[in-house]
Amino acid sequence: MVFFMVEEMNKVAFRLRSKHLIFEPLKVDVNWKSLPTNLMYKILRLPSRVHDANAYISTEWKYASYPPDYEELFEARIEKYAELGLIAIKLVEELQELAKLPTVPKTDDWDPKSRLQQAYDKIKAEIDARNQRNQLVAQQMPELLNIKNSNAANSSEQA
Repeated sequence: MVFFMVEEMNKVAFRLRSKHLIFEPLKVDVNWKSLPTNLMYKILRLPSRVHDANAYISTEWKYASYPPDYEELFEARIEKYAELGLIAIKLVEELQELAKLPTVPKTDDWDPKSRLQQAYDKIKAEIDARNQRNQLVAQQMPELLNIKNSNAANSSEQA
């Protein structure tokens, strides 16, 4: 994924240059019916989850994200791709357990599961905090508008 700036006649825009995640389990030569139904369903549903995540991110890009930072776009990408990563890791763990395969021993400090969980938790907290601020402002807006309207009315009465 690469973002680059495009300048056209004093307008600056960001264009996304990356391919969407693609996972096509039905193209893999696997006897899906050999898996427990619940696990098979989770795996075969993953492409739909990827599609939903990409649609959500695209919607944020088109309708909710604004310059100069496009904050909502980047938050959506972190939120949805971390969520997908955590789902994929969970599926791998379930498959390893089912097949009685050993887990890969850690040789360094890199732990994708904890890193994805931290990123997801952090971005969800930021989104929730912003939503709470927005709700508070929305609740206070009628009062603020009434104060401004009454000030304007008082000014015109005094004139």
